[in-house]
Amino acid sequence: MSGLRLLLASPLAEKYEFHTCYQTRPASGLNLPLALEMARQIRTHRPDILHVRGLQNEGLHGLLAGKLAGCRRIVVSVHGFAGDATISSSVRRFLFNHIIEPFTLHSATVVYCVSERQAKRPMIKRWARGFRGVIPNAAPVFRPIVPRDIMRERLGFSPRDIVCITVTRITFDKGLGVLAQAISMSNVAGLHGVKYLVVGDGDYANTFQREVEEEIRAGRVTMAGARSDVLDLLNAADIFVFPTLHENLSNALLEAGAAGKAVIATDVGGNAEIITHHVTGLLVPPSNAESIVAAIRTLVGTPALQLSLATNLQRRIHDVFSQRRVFALLDQLYASVLSMDRPIKDSDR
Repeated sequence: MSGLRLLLASPLAEKYEFHTCYQTRPASGLNLPLALEMARQIRTHRPDILHVRGLQNEGLHGLLAGKLAGCRRIVVSVHGFAGDATISSSVRRFLFNHIIEPFTLHSATVVYCVSERQAKRPMIKRWARGFRGVIPNAAPVFRPIVPRDIMRERLGFSPRDIVCITVTRITFDKGLGVLAQAISMSNVAGLHGVKYLVVGDGDYANTFQREVEEEIRAGRVTMAGARSDVLDLLNAADIFVFPTLHENLSNALLEAGAAGKAVIATDVGGNAEIITHHVTGLLVPPSNAESIVAAIRTLVGTPALQLSLATNLQRRIHDVFSQRRVFALLDQLYASVLSMDRPIKDSDR
């Protein structure tokens, strides 16, 4: 939702009249009453463009609601694929990979992806008949409110502590099990001055807490839960650790870069579009706790490298993922869609 909040607060809100329509409850498969309820919300605004953010189940119901509401121009932005989930039945994967998401892509007027790797997926090439390329997520402007030393004191960190922060949904797919292993291993590896701050919530939170219970009691791990002051928490930390097992273009990673943090991220999905190994951060293999520990040791032992990576990443965020650039691209897309007299057909390609 952070990307949506940035959009609603952007200068585009002065040019376009934005209204939001949320899926108010889980769909549990195809839920026609839910699509009709959303269609009634959409119909009250009579939008010139319906922007459906995402595929998966939410994308399907957003698109159906738009069709039922009579929307002639539907933009679908691809932020992920349901089939990428590591914990998913073969039946569910088949339905999303071969029916639900292809239907959503094919039925949209215009489709764009937030990462280059997504754009190269066979599903996009085959089914997104109105494909318009890549418009990445926008990074926030880094404006912390609470001074770094005060926030560290509130969190219980000393000036000497090296604080590794992870901001994410606390789920298995985000690599929290791997992070738990790395935390346990880092103390054995002699990284006694390293503390861990985990920010977020999710269905893996209780399991993760049990896995790092000893480290929590020893004061090496702090679980902050879901927070609205993420930029202040990032400001209090030194290293951002992102152990996700699959990814698209992470808003959390963009936030960490904007905050000037040295980043350790898994080499999956769109992470490599933000992080260049040993230039703007360190990339490690997914599901590999030993590599995370080794990367932390490298950054802790080489402060100059830590500073260089953070500085280079912050510059890249400003150049490539700034709100000014991203929202200009989105403005161009909206303008081109509004100029259409009718939805794109195969003969228009």
